[in-house]
Amino acid sequence: MYYEDLDSVMHVEMAANEFGWARRTFVDSLRENYECWVIDEPYTRAYTIAHAVLGVGVDSAELFNISVAPDYQGRGIGRRLLNHMLELARSHPVSSVFLEVRRSNNRAIDLYESTGFEQVGTRKDYYKALGGAREDARVLRLPIFTQPDDGLDLGSSDVIGSF
Repeated sequence: MYYEDLDSVMHVEMAANEFGWARRTFVDSLRENYECWVIDEPYTRAYTIAHAVLGVGVDSAELFNISVAPDYQGRGIGRRLLNHMLELARSHPVSSVFLEVRRSNNRAIDLYESTGFEQVGTRKDYYKALGGAREDARVLRLPIFTQPDDGLDLGSSDVIGSF
């Protein structure tokens, strides 16, 4: 994702989410060098049809946002983008990926659970809802157990002792 993509990203965000992110949040994500990715319309590449944002911390990553334009939902695009973001997370020395999802978003929950995410908590009244109400978020976690390359060759004489 680039700054030039933000008009198209915002179109998807508002179409796919009743209470989507503000443009400023995407700008901040780009400035923070989060992993910000888009999928463009496959024929003309004239506009974005999906986007995702992943933040990587010291020991874990968080999938902050993943959205697919309503006309493109149900075609495997969300799964493809999710898998790409998980591969990016695995390229860092993190042990888990976390995310929050609306308790009522059954389609997304099914996708995440089919990928191996499990619920580890709840955030009470986390999301805005219609009429000034609030909705709980389910906190999901996927263990990925990546390990950085520390330069040790366990098959060489660098290893002292035996097992």
